[in-house]
Amino acid sequence: MAKGTRLKAQTRTGTRLAFGLWPLAFCLVTAVVSARADDQSRPDAIVAADGTAQYRTVQEAIAAAPATHATGRWVVLIKPGSYREVVHLPRGKAPLALVGEDPSRTTITFDRKASDLGPDGAAIGTFRSATVFIEGDDVVVANVTIENSAGPVGQAVALRVEGDRVVIRNSRLLGWQDTLLLNRGRHYVEDSYIAGHVDFIFGAATAFFSRCHVHAWRDGYLTAASTPADQPYGFVFADGIVSGEAEVRTYLGRPWRDFAQTTFLRTVMGAAVVPEGWHNWDRPERERTARYSEFGSSGPGALNLARRVRWSRPLEGGEAARLTVTAVLGGADGWNPLAADRYPSSRLANAAPLPGPPGPASVIAAWQTGAVTWDRILQQPAAWYGSPEAVQTAENVLRYQRHTGGWPKNIDMARPLSDAERAQLTADRRLDDSTIDNDATVTQLRFLARVHGSTREPRFRDAFVAGITYLLSAQYPNGGWPQYFPLRKDYSRFVTFNDNAMINVMTLLGDVGAGRPPFDTLDSSLRERAGRAAERGRRVVLQTQIRVNGRLTGWCQQYDAETLAPAGARTYEHPSISAMETAAIVGYLMREPRPDAPTIASVDAAMAWIASAQINGLRIEQRPDPAGPNGFDVVAVPDKGAPPVWARFYDIATNRPMFSSRDGVIKATLAEIEIERRTGYNWYGTWPQDVIDTQYPAWKQRIK
Repeated sequence: MAKGTRLKAQTRTGTRLAFGLWPLAFCLVTAVVSARADDQSRPDAIVAADGTAQYRTVQEAIAAAPATHATGRWVVLIKPGSYREVVHLPRGKAPLALVGEDPSRTTITFDRKASDLGPDGAAIGTFRSATVFIEGDDVVVANVTIENSAGPVGQAVALRVEGDRVVIRNSRLLGWQDTLLLNRGRHYVEDSYIAGHVDFIFGAATAFFSRCHVHAWRDGYLTAASTPADQPYGFVFADGIVSGEAEVRTYLGRPWRDFAQTTFLRTVMGAAVVPEGWHNWDRPERERTARYSEFGSSGPGALNLARRVRWSRPLEGGEAARLTVTAVLGGADGWNPLAADRYPSSRLANAAPLPGPPGPASVIAAWQTGAVTWDRILQQPAAWYGSPEAVQTAENVLRYQRHTGGWPKNIDMARPLSDAERAQLTADRRLDDSTIDNDATVTQLRFLARVHGSTREPRFRDAFVAGITYLLSAQYPNGGWPQYFPLRKDYSRFVTFNDNAMINVMTLLGDVGAGRPPFDTLDSSLRERAGRAAERGRRVVLQTQIRVNGRLTGWCQQYDAETLAPAGARTYEHPSISAMETAAIVGYLMREPRPDAPTIASVDAAMAWIASAQINGLRIEQRPDPAGPNGFDVVAVPDKGAPPVWARFYDIATNRPMFSSRDGVIKATLAEIEIERRTGYNWYGTWPQDVIDTQYPAWKQRIK
C-alpha cells in the first residue's frame, strides 16, 4: 500500500469465515469481516522502517497526532517490517488507530523484562517492561504483531492497557510470562492469537475475547485475573480455542486476586488443558471467592468436565446466552465495540504459519521452571542431572522399566508417584509393552546416561545397559527395528520409520558406539555392539529408499520386515512415499561424519524428490464447523501467495498426493475424505523446509 493509500474503515454487517492452519492437533476459530465501507479515509500517518514513508518509527507517528481530529480518529498505517521500539499511546491525543497491513509481517518488538535496572538502579518491574503501553481511550489496534522478545526470563509484558474502550483485532500478542496486561477499563479482542507460558493474560480489566486463539508454549496458566470484588466481569472468552505445544499441560487460570472472574464460552480446548481446569494459586481461601465458569466446552481438554475443580461452576444455557459483548462491556455509556472502525487485512492473525515463541534461541533452550517436566527432561543444564530432583525422576524411570529392558510410551515419568502407583508399577514390570514409538525407550536411556554420568550410581548404569541390550535384541537381522518388541501380530511388526522411531534408535546407538559423552564410560564391548547395530540400521535405510523407474526417491513410513517392501499400517496409511519421514531420514544421513558414495547419492536423490513433491499455491486452512467432531474443518484453498507445503503421502507410481479415510479408499484430494480424518491427521506440512533451507546447503558445503 503506497503512501496516501486509502484505508477502508468498515462497520460490521456480515462475516466471511476463514481459518488459518496451526501445527498441533487443534486450531482457532477465526473470522475476517467483510462488509460495506461506510467511510473511506486516508491514513493520517504512514510508518515504514526502511524510510520510504513519513516516519521511520511508530512512536514518531503517534507523537504527531493532534489532541483532536476532524474525522475523529487519527490513523497510523504501519507498513510491513520489524519495529524495535517501545511504543506509548498517551492520553491527550485524538483517538488513535495502529493499523498494519499484515499481522504476520508487521511486528513491534522489544526485549525489556521486569528485572532490568532503571535509571535509579532498581528493577523496572513488570508494568514498565511492556513493549507497547496504551494509556489513551478508544484506541484500535489491527493487523499487527506486538511481542516482548526477552524470552523466558520471568515477567516481560508485550502489551499493557490502562485506557478504556480499547479494541484489538486480527493481531498477534506474543510473550512468555505476562504477555498481555489488561490493567483497567473495558476492552474487546477479536480474531487474535495470544501466546505465552505463565499468567499471560492478566489484570483487573473487563475484557471480551471473541474467536481468539490462546496458545501455551509451556506448562503454566493462561489467565491471572485480579478482578475487583464489585466488578461483575473479568475475562470472558467466547467461541475460541485453547491449545499448547506438544505435551504441554496448562490451567485455564489462577486468581491473582481473591475475586478473579474468568469465563470460557463454547471453547474448543486442546489436550494441553488439564482436567482440573483451574488452580487456586496455593491459596485455598480463594476457592471461596474466585469466580470461574465455563459453558459449551469441547475438545480433548473438555472430555471429562466432571474432574474440574469443585469450586468452578458450569453455566446454564440461559446464563451463557446473556453473556454477550454488549452485556459484558456496555457499561454506563452503552459502549458497543462491534461498531468500532474496522481495518481488514488480507492476512489472518491465526493463519499459518503461526509464530514460534519469541526470544533468543539460546535463552529459550536454557530455560527451565522450578520443576522439570518430562518434555524438557533432556534440555537441562549438565549440573542438573546430579540434583536430587533428577535422581528422583531417575528412580521413577527405573520403576517404569519393563522386564524386557525397554519402556512403554506416552507417560510423564517426571511426575511424583503415590505409594499405590509404585506398587502397581512393580506388578507392571512383567508387561510386554516396551516400544520405540513416540520417543519411548530412547528418551529414558539418554536421561539415565546423564544421571549416571553425574552420580555414578550403579543402578542407573545397570538400567541403561539393560535398555541398550533391549534395543540390540529388538533389531531384525536385516538391520531394521519394529515399533514394539516382543513382536505383536499387527503392523507394529514392520520396519518402522514412522514418527522417527528408527532414526531415534540409530542416532542413540551411533552416539553410544562413538563413545560420545555421557556414553564414554561404558564398557567397550557394549559400545562396539551398539556401533555395529547402528551401521546395520544405516544400511537398511539405504536399502529401503524407494526406486521409481530406476530413480531413487524417498521413503515409506514402514516396510515389510522380511521382504522390505513398502507397507501400509492403519487403514488410512497406505504404502507410499512419505514427505515427513523422508525429511527426517535425510537429516539423519547428513549427520554421517564421513558419508560414502551411496549415502551421498541417496541424499541427493531424496532432495530431488522433495523438490519434485513441493506444492505451491495452496493454503491449508482450518475453518470453524460446529457440526464436525473437533469443531472445525480443514480445507485446501488455492492461494498464489501461500508458502510451500508437502502432502504427507504420495502415490509411489504417480507421485501425486494421496488421502484416505478409515475405509481405506484412496482419494486424490483432502476434500474427498471424511471430516473425522481430515481434522484428525496431519495430511499437509512443511517438514522438509528446514532441510532445504539450512541442512542440505550446509551438508553440501561440508562434503566438498
